[in-house]
Amino acid sequence: MKKIIVILLSATLLIGCSKEKTEEIIEMPNGNIENEIELVEEIDEVEFNQEIMGGSLKGLLSNPSDGTETVGLIVPETALVDKDGYGNGYIMLAKELNDNHIACLRYDQRGVGESSNIEVDEKMGRDEYVNDVVGYIEKLREEGGFKNIYLIGHGEGSLIAGLAADKIGVEGVISLGGNGENINEVFSFLRGISEVLLIQGTNDSEVSVDEAKALDSVNPDSKLVIIEDMGHALKNAASPENSQEHKGSYIDESLPLNEELVKEIILFMK
Repeated sequence: MKKIIVILLSATLLIGCSKEKTEEIIEMPNGNIENEIELVEEIDEVEFNQEIMGGSLKGLLSNPSDGTETVGLIVPETALVDKDGYGNGYIMLAKELNDNHIACLRYDQRGVGESSNIEVDEKMGRDEYVNDVVGYIEKLREEGGFKNIYLIGHGEGSLIAGLAADKIGVEGVISLGGNGENINEVFSFLRGISEVLLIQGTNDSEVSVDEAKALDSVNPDSKLVIIEDMGHALKNAASPENSQEHKGSYIDESLPLNEELVKEIILFMK
């Protein structure tokens, strides 16, 4: 059954709505998932670059100490944020994945961060960005030996991740604040992917909950999780109406990732 899950940080219940508009209450297990998460303080990363026309995409691959066959590839927002993420959010996510025996690859898009030497043509479409992701998937399989690859797209990176998954098979696609406005375009890849997790924050100033629901509607097998108070930077944020305080969530490195976001991603990839 199709479910839309709304997470209230002050509550212990998840409210699910099926495509048939029926409703059911899903009670969380008494156990705390955090008890199953072994946290570590440090993360080891190695360079994992990809040679493309015009230069080298700079990436960092982190592996849990005991090794793994599962990896999450973070596809960042095009030309907006580097491989560290807003307020080091991608670094935090990589650590959380490693803590849970999942590897993580984060990289700089063309023209961004350490990949800034790669020229970006203003007329360039999405194909090049999609091909970059496909190239990294192949590299993770051939050189990294990973069997279970998940794409974690953020913002416009969600669309890039989905289009890449449509070209080359992956275990699943996770969309964080993905823009569902171009519904006709996303329909072609989402309906063909069996494992899709959509996560949307209610305090996201760039993508609305309605857009997330529209994106969810094109795939009967996708799961939509709506998280109260989370902003586009994947951290708790003030209401967008409080502009100055809201913007702080993008740059404040002391703010942790939203806990429910982390739990949902890990549960999906386990």
